[in-house]
Amino acid sequence: MKINLNIFTRLFLNHLLVIILLLVLIFIFAGHLIQQSYIDTTADHLFKIAQAVKPDLSRQLLGKDRTEIQKYITKAGRNTKIRFTVITQNGTVIADSEEDPHNMENHKNRPEIKSAYSNHTGRSLRYSSTLEKNMLYIAVPVRNQIQGGHVLRVSQFIDKIDLLLVDMLIRILQVLLVIVILIVVLSFFFSRNIAKPIQKLVDASQKIAGGNFKTRIYIDRNDSLEELANNFNNMTEKIDRLFTELRLKKEELSLIINSISEILLVIGKDNKVKECNKSFLEYFAADNAVGRYYWDIIREPDFFEYINSLFKEKKHLVRELELNNNYYLVSASLMEALDQYIIIFHNISEMKKHQILKKDFIANASHELKTPLTSLKGYLEFIKDNPQNSEKYFNILMRNTDRIINIINDLLKLSTLEDKNFRLEREKIDLKELLGNVKYLFADKIKSNRVALKININDKLKPVYGDYLKIEELFINLIDNALKYTEGGMIRISVVQDREATEIVVKDNGIGIPAKDQSRIFERFYVVDKARSRKLGGTGLGLSIVKHIINLHQGSIRCESNAGEGTAFIIRLPLNLK
Repeated sequence: MKINLNIFTRLFLNHLLVIILLLVLIFIFAGHLIQQSYIDTTADHLFKIAQAVKPDLSRQLLGKDRTEIQKYITKAGRNTKIRFTVITQNGTVIADSEEDPHNMENHKNRPEIKSAYSNHTGRSLRYSSTLEKNMLYIAVPVRNQIQGGHVLRVSQFIDKIDLLLVDMLIRILQVLLVIVILIVVLSFFFSRNIAKPIQKLVDASQKIAGGNFKTRIYIDRNDSLEELANNFNNMTEKIDRLFTELRLKKEELSLIINSISEILLVIGKDNKVKECNKSFLEYFAADNAVGRYYWDIIREPDFFEYINSLFKEKKHLVRELELNNNYYLVSASLMEALDQYIIIFHNISEMKKHQILKKDFIANASHELKTPLTSLKGYLEFIKDNPQNSEKYFNILMRNTDRIINIINDLLKLSTLEDKNFRLEREKIDLKELLGNVKYLFADKIKSNRVALKININDKLKPVYGDYLKIEELFINLIDNALKYTEGGMIRISVVQDREATEIVVKDNGIGIPAKDQSRIFERFYVVDKARSRKLGGTGLGLSIVKHIINLHQGSIRCESNAGEGTAFIIRLPLNLK
């Protein structure tokens, strides 16, 4: 089990442990030193006594009377309370102050005796088997001219040293305990003095790790810890500033990414989404995408194939894909440092739509022009071969020629309206007057089609601000279109105004427009009934011209129709044209 100790406790315990170890060593060393000093002092004392006794003993040895020698040794031992032993050259004990020499074993091999035989002072500390006590032995050589070399050994019990040692050690221990208490107190304050600022640093660093970069510490010590605290504060301030800048840059980057209208996606090598923008989430209807596999969100086989190619080739890759019925130009770039791909989806649906419209326009224009031109060529070839019967075909030739001219004129009108440099000739327009003039233009056709054209307009209406000729052309196309599909019926034109716009409704009760065709009626060359339109001289461009004129006037147009019940075009033109 791991025990979590704070800095103060660690410092204090470490100091305490060192102190205890030092005191134990001091205690042991002091005991050993005291014991050794006592032994050395005793040995010196014994040596001096031996030296003092040696001259008298040497004289006693000259008499060769062992009894006298024994008496002398016994008396010396009694006076000094020290044991004396005299040993011959062959190790025989001839006198001893405390034991009977006859009962003592040979001492020739005793270490202190061997040293004395070598004319050195012998010394030995060992257990005496005779007296069953620890004794200190000092042996000195004793020589004379008659007896030769003898050895005088003096010895003393050292059992008192144990009592002395215990007494000394107790006193030392008492002193050491006092020292320990003082050192522990000092260590406590020292450890706390060191640990307190360090603990402040630890607490501050934990707050920093938790994201609180406003944390500061203040230590007034005039030492390295104060300098460390100041450096810590400077570091924290720099980190705070850097993180603030990083956060601002991240927020700025996030705003930029989310403001991009294009779809942006970042995918890692693990096929998971690392980043995306708001457009991505909105388009794929995802609440959150980061951390999810991309195939959980984009379920398009073409996109899977694109990603596989991207991971395989590991280079910039651009491809056109269809996603959710929209067309996108998808481009990807590799971020090598992160091994991630930035993928951007450029919506090219409108461009594709215009390409399709352009393609259809070219095809329709070619077809519309080809039909009358083919007819013209056929009849001209026939007239060439049969000049006597050519007069009856002139009307057919003229009708096809007029159709070609009308198509070309309408195409030129559309081209003019689509020109970016085209500008409206703005003026105030009296709609009542303009509609009256248009009605007059269609007087014969209205009569021949047995159609009634009624105009309901308030005399107090404000004038419309716009291009007179273009507005006139707008109504000419709408009324002409209504007359083509209305026979023996009624065409009504009503005009009302509100605060923002003038609303004009052109309504007929003709054949109507099927619901499936209503979304395409403003496309070029699109007609509901091609045979009827071609028979009546229609080019299929009239409603497209109407749409362009209204767009130039910043207005709107919509169609309401039911098959067999007629058609209504509702136009709104703003009162304040910008």
